[in-house]
Amino acid sequence: MTDFKWKINNLERSTTDDYVLTVHYGVDATDGEHSKGITATVNFSPETSAASIDYAELTEEQVLSWVYSQVSKEDTEAMLAAKVEKLKAPTKVSGLIWVERAELFAQQLAAYKAAIHRLEQYIVADGREEVTEMQPTGEQVWNDDTMESEDVMHEVIVQSAIEPLEPTVEQTVYSDDMNAEPTVEQTVYSDDMNAEPTVEQTVYSDDMNAEPTVEVVTNPLIVADEAERAAAQAVVDGTPDAVKEA
Repeated sequence: MTDFKWKINNLERSTTDDYVLTVHYGVDATDGEHSKGITATVNFSPETSAASIDYAELTEEQVLSWVYSQVSKEDTEAMLAAKVEKLKAPTKVSGLIWVERAELFAQQLAAYKAAIHRLEQYIVADGREEVTEMQPTGEQVWNDDTMESEDVMHEVIVQSAIEPLEPTVEQTVYSDDMNAEPTVEQTVYSDDMNAEPTVEQTVYSDDMNAEPTVEVVTNPLIVADEAERAAAQAVVDGTPDAVKEA
């Protein structure tokens, strides 16, 4: 559905008697993300209604009523609605294909690099091992056999160990007992006019006093990690070879 907004953008009036001589107005038509607008003017003379109202007392609604008296509101809105409809289903588009290719390439490359970075991270369900390497301390000692100074090396941890996450966790569930069988109660009147009616109605119990239960579920952090890795792998698999080789 197209919404229309009429507005007064400016007024031009006589400096001698404040008669409004020209009205600048605009109309915006909007339907979702599509919109179209126009601006136009309407001219008046001192003999028209526009000149017969004290300028200091004017309101936008009054001036719009003058515009409507000179311009077909229905036709204007129909014209704008048609333009908005064309925007929804364009018959032609503009652009430079080589620029679009370059932009797409850049987007794919950025997404590919981000996906590779995500896949390089350790799997939380497996954890990771500690990695060490030998690095020079900055000191040197003399080697009598080689007759050269040699670096003094020491073992350095370059990647700390991370324990794998527990595959499952316990989760407390507070049940509303929505599966409980309902009871039926309703008012039943007997053919015996002197008999007291019975009452029956359907009652669904929330059983708010029910004891919570503990369920064992897959660790949510593992579930999230697997989902992110699967999404990253899908990006890698869908990336063109030309992008991967860039």
